[in-house]
Amino acid sequence: TELANWNVKEYWAVSTTPGGTPGGYEMLIPAKSIVINEVLAHSHNTLPDWIELHNTSNINIDIGGWYLSDSATKLQKYQIPSGVVVPAQGYVVFNETEHFGGYFGLSENGEVVYLSSAIGGVLTGYQESEDFGASATGVSFGRYQKSDGSYNFVSMSGVTPGEANALPLVGPLVITEIMYNPLGNGDAEYIEIANISSEPVNMWYEDTNTAEIIPWRILDESGVMLEFPLGVTMLAGEKILLVYDINDYIDEFGQMPYGTQYYQWTTGKLSNSGEKLELQMPGDTDGLVRYFIRVDRVNYDDSDPWPTTPDGDGDSLNRINPDLYGNDSINWSAEDPTPGE
Repeated sequence: TELANWNVKEYWAVSTTPGGTPGGYEMLIPAKSIVINEVLAHSHNTLPDWIELHNTSNINIDIGGWYLSDSATKLQKYQIPSGVVVPAQGYVVFNETEHFGGYFGLSENGEVVYLSSAIGGVLTGYQESEDFGASATGVSFGRYQKSDGSYNFVSMSGVTPGEANALPLVGPLVITEIMYNPLGNGDAEYIEIANISSEPVNMWYEDTNTAEIIPWRILDESGVMLEFPLGVTMLAGEKILLVYDINDYIDEFGQMPYGTQYYQWTTGKLSNSGEKLELQMPGDTDGLVRYFIRVDRVNYDDSDPWPTTPDGDGDSLNRINPDLYGNDSINWSAEDPTPGE
């Protein structure tokens, strides 16, 4: 490294050799060279659960002696056998039956997976982790690169162990329009949800084990905004509206299209500076805890690369293609409000 770069953090990396290599040369592993690329945590015996690693670099990387774990306080649970090499741009898959099952299991209700480098049983500093939420049977989580170059670890439309990831799973219900800062009446906020599938979707789940009927829900960063009333069904192609105040909404935008279902949320207003909205369906229980599966998520913002005119200038955020991944600014535009249309 040139002397001029000695004070630049990007030119430094953690030693992979315990105690360092004073006077010697060390082979460093660049950050994000080996990543946790895909995880199946809810197989229900159709396949064993598995973890896929991907080598993003153009060199083969030996990961023999490294560790996989599901605990931040106990990183050294399953030691990868010696001689395991991830080929350049290639993949390696470890499954619960043949590999890590005797050391830890993956929870269908979500958790965190850790990968840590090691030599001779001593951790050497390289670490990757991915957290994921509850999942439906047979649905994996995987890395997806967004238009800004960042990655989300999201539900995949298909499982691809040992291969490049599929596209994210989208639908059956998606958030299609957000009015978070109306031009006139600030209480006239709304969220539009569409059924993009070809079948009706019941927005509740009947748990045959507990005899409970649990509704879908929508959340913002403060918590649950609305639990949908029991019995709500969305027909194929139907759109529904969530409003902050129905009277203020009508004063600002007029009557909804005939027959439009609408529901008022009971918590605070949407953030004018951006926040996360998440639509969830009920999942399984673990003891007394009910888990929910993410169906759609949008982390909207009021600054570039997101459209800025929805922040008080009269436009709403509109999803450009409902069939494509929603948590990406490239799939949203500023348009005249069209709630329910």
